[in-house]
Amino acid sequence: MKSPAAIRKQIAKLQAQIAATEKSREKALRKIITDMQKHDLSLSDLRDAMSVKPKRAAGRKKATGSVPAKFRDDKGNTWSGRGREPRWMTEAIAQGRKRSDFAI
Repeated sequence: MKSPAAIRKQIAKLQAQIAATEKSREKALRKIITDMQKHDLSLSDLRDAMSVKPKRAAGRKKATGSVPAKFRDDKGNTWSGRGREPRWMTEAIAQGRKRSDFAI
């Protein structure tokens, strides 16, 4: 168990770290404000810049289209096997059938 003096020393050290961090943040904020004024930028410009999504890497394309069905029941219900299991399959499995019974 630490002595009260050791704990006070640790508290003083942490308070000094807090003060240094706050001072650093204030300095960074002043620099940001100065730069925004220098370049005639507003908060809305900053918000717009932060909401821009990064561009995709060249050569990579986003997957599009639907996925073919992997499971089908007697009533024509289908499921690709992705996402949450559909209710019709959950109910059939509860009645004792197996997922493999529905495989296409």
